[in-house]
Amino acid sequence: MLQIPEGSVRRQVVSTCTSFATLMDCLTHNNKRLVELEQYEERARLAEVAKIELDGEVERCLRSLREYAQVIRAAHVEASSGIATLSSQVRNAFPT
Repeated sequence: MLQIPEGSVRRQVVSTCTSFATLMDCLTHNNKRLVELEQYEERARLAEVAKIELDGEVERCLRSLREYAQVIRAAHVEASSGIATLSSQVRNAFPT
């Protein structure tokens, strides 16, 4: 079993895992918003009478998804940066 030495490598492992957990939470939340959007779009197609009122909800969902994309992008950048740093530290800590 590989023992991770105390110090920066261990902290980077925790930091990177936390970043990826955050990214997964962001994607899960985004998927829920996509489902909500699909439901409103379907209801708007099925009920022409209610379409005027549902168009606002569809637009609200689309705006929310566009805004949330920035959160996902930031989480992805942080996770990717963490992986790059961790890879470098592991290569340095465990030379082959």
